[in-house]
Amino acid sequence: MIKKIRKIIMSLVISAGLLIPLMLPASAAPAVAKNMTTQTTYSSVASALSSARSGHTVMLIADAALTSSAEVKSGVTLLVPYKNANAATEDGTADNASKIFGTDVYRTLTINQGVTLTVKGTLTVGGIIGYPGVYYQGHTSGDHGKIVNNGTISATGSTAEVWSYGFIEGSGTLNVGSGAKVHEPFVVLDYSGGTNTRDLNSKNQPPFTQYTMQNISCAMTVSYGGRLYGMCNLYASSQYNKTEQMMIGQSTDSALIKLASGASVTRTVDKSKYLSGATAQSPEDYGCDIGKVRYVISGGATFGSLTLRINVTGSTYLNITVNKLTIPYCLEYELQNGTYTTSNTFYVMPGGVLSVGSGATFNLNGTIYVFDGLRQGGMGSGLTAKHYPSTEQLAAGGFATNGVFIVNGTFSIGKNTTFGGIIQTESAGATVTVHAEAKEVAKTDLSFGAETTNDDNSVLLPLKGRLLFHNAVTDLVKGRTYTSYTGRNWTLEGYDITGYMTDGGTYEENLHVTTNQPMKGEWTFTGHTIVTHPGQEPGCTTPGYEEYYTCSQCPDYNTYAELAPLGHDYDEGTVLSAATYTQHGVIRYTCSRCGEYYDEETPLVPAASYTASLTLEDSINVNFFVKNVAQDTALEDYSVVYTFCGVESTANISHYDTNRIVVARCATKEIGDVVNIKIYYQNVMIREINYSARQYCENKIASSSNETLKAFCRAALDLGAYSQIYFDHNPGNLANSVYSAGTVPTTVIPAEVNVQNSTGSCGGISSLTASLNLESKTELNFNFVPSQGVALSDITVSLNGPVVQSEQIKSNSGGSYTVTVNGICAKNLGDVHTISITWGGETKTVEYSPLTWAYKKQNSNDEKTRNLAKALYNYYVAASAYIP
Repeated sequence: MIKKIRKIIMSLVISAGLLIPLMLPASAAPAVAKNMTTQTTYSSVASALSSARSGHTVMLIADAALTSSAEVKSGVTLLVPYKNANAATEDGTADNASKIFGTDVYRTLTINQGVTLTVKGTLTVGGIIGYPGVYYQGHTSGDHGKIVNNGTISATGSTAEVWSYGFIEGSGTLNVGSGAKVHEPFVVLDYSGGTNTRDLNSKNQPPFTQYTMQNISCAMTVSYGGRLYGMCNLYASSQYNKTEQMMIGQSTDSALIKLASGASVTRTVDKSKYLSGATAQSPEDYGCDIGKVRYVISGGATFGSLTLRINVTGSTYLNITVNKLTIPYCLEYELQNGTYTTSNTFYVMPGGVLSVGSGATFNLNGTIYVFDGLRQGGMGSGLTAKHYPSTEQLAAGGFATNGVFIVNGTFSIGKNTTFGGIIQTESAGATVTVHAEAKEVAKTDLSFGAETTNDDNSVLLPLKGRLLFHNAVTDLVKGRTYTSYTGRNWTLEGYDITGYMTDGGTYEENLHVTTNQPMKGEWTFTGHTIVTHPGQEPGCTTPGYEEYYTCSQCPDYNTYAELAPLGHDYDEGTVLSAATYTQHGVIRYTCSRCGEYYDEETPLVPAASYTASLTLEDSINVNFFVKNVAQDTALEDYSVVYTFCGVESTANISHYDTNRIVVARCATKEIGDVVNIKIYYQNVMIREINYSARQYCENKIASSSNETLKAFCRAALDLGAYSQIYFDHNPGNLANSVYSAGTVPTTVIPAEVNVQNSTGSCGGISSLTASLNLESKTELNFNFVPSQGVALSDITVSLNGPVVQSEQIKSNSGGSYTVTVNGICAKNLGDVHTISITWGGETKTVEYSPLTWAYKKQNSNDEKTRNLAKALYNYYVAASAYIP
């Protein structure tokens, strides 16, 4: 009946021609979790956990996100697997392991921000652990599961456990409450084999120096009653040797850190702080996955020891108790409010940090060595040889090159205890007390490392207990209490090594290593009164000084350090007045610190553009161009005033686009003379320019790529200089004395330029001569004297063909006359000019070239005359090559 109704409805819809959406059930969301006990799959982790019962295991079968808070109930296991099986971990083999931390993620659970996963049962992140060789040991080395915790994981109660064979990372927090247990790998970075490990420990040395626990890299807080375990998995005698060591526990536990009642530990991991290739001869990426792990302990604790299980030969297992433990470069401890103590030995290695906070008291009942620095030979062989990172590697990675021990609270070196190294501080009011019966605070022969069955990495170090006392690094004295009064910065120049074994197996002695390591803090002791002098900030022009100290008992002690003046910090300027065509603008710049200011003049608004140049069309002319005149101005408001050789002239402009003004017509001797050009607008000078023919030539010589132009300019400057000498015109500032390179005096003027012909006769004149004038504009003069009784009007004079009008003939004293060929340009100096004089039917004709003068004068007895003649000829030759 239902099927029949559906058919009727569908037929009505189709026959009516309507399109009506058919509502069908949504597809089921994909399964992401599976209850391995009931074999039920779920589309969300939260629903799978909600349905699980004690004894059930819920496993991720696809990457998933926890978007709402959920709980792993008591007796329930949530597994983020490392492979498609209900398994948490396996040992690494050559096929599935990696030498450093593995990067292959099989399953990922993301806990969103604001979401809490409460663990009352078991949370397991699976992974393959260990590598069957001498690289990292006990690390996650193959496929693994991962939790990205951007929310909160809260493990609480005696049934709560978190196993992190894989990784838990993210921006969130893992809170470990009372009764809860957390397990993660204890990774040894410089493992050198079972035999070396045993031998080092048996020789009372740390069996390894570099280790980490960082699989859980999100912030983790372990409250009192909660416990953190390190899973150690060392490969020796072809098998894995597993130990689970409690790292953080309560006061009655056998743990490395035994928290006092009510105390807690917060741990963070900074993966941006690492070394690459931190071990000798190892792969370049060795160490780059090791971050800086920081433990902040609050409320007090006692430091214990570690116990490791290792098989060296056969079926004999050796339990190694490690009561000499290093704090390596990848580890930092900060002790906050509370009391702390240790009866064991700690080595604060270069780059490692141990700090005692302002509210903390650290009572040393054992031994602490804070290394100034360290250089070691490799332990192991070949590519797997291990040593502590070098000073150079630490400095390059941004780590301290010495061990860092900072006391901002109270540190007590007790009876029968040993301390070596430098104590730093960051603030005033900290105390360091050295018991009168302390065992050792001035050790000069600390032996670190040892010769083992296989290798030798021994080092002998001088390591006295020291601090900065009155600006000098000073040995600790038994029975004395020191008080910090400043956390000022200072520098440790370097460190010494008495002797060490090199990688090559040779023993080196008396090595000094320069580090210039930044340090902090200064101390004093009872009997000395430190006076604090407040600092003063430097001013813009006055020096300042930092806070400094003097001592009432030490007249030479004074930490005064002057700070240089800061200099003015001027702003970007305020416009007081804008520039116009005739008035400069003013911008005021003011110092933001002291208010001092200065004013700066801004240039006039350009009323036009201006250029100067040189033309050689009519002798030597300096030209000035006024271009692009402002359209909103009147042309009659402009004038150009120019002064050359003491003569001032004025010109007006007539065009808005381009105006050309000849501001100087130079004689050869005036090539170096400057023409001063002033442009006026509305009778206010708006621009002043100085220019000369020399400046034009020098600019072209320096910048032009046209070699013939450059040669012409050189020749022009030569001519100018020799003209100055010849005419005694400003000889102290020659236009040129270097460009010719000595070629002018050796020039030979050829005979073909010597043109001087005279034909016919004319009784109307008594003489007709030709001469070249270079003192003013370059010109050729024909001079004649009429015969007695003959007037100028009786004579017909022709120059190069046309008849010369009487007004073009210059009358001279003594009855002579001159006809001039004026403004001869350079390329035409070789041209022949003809003058004819006719009287009474008779004609006398003379042909003459300007270079005829040069040809004749090249052999003059006067050196100045010879050089001028030859310079004129060179000028002509260069011009002929350049000017078409």
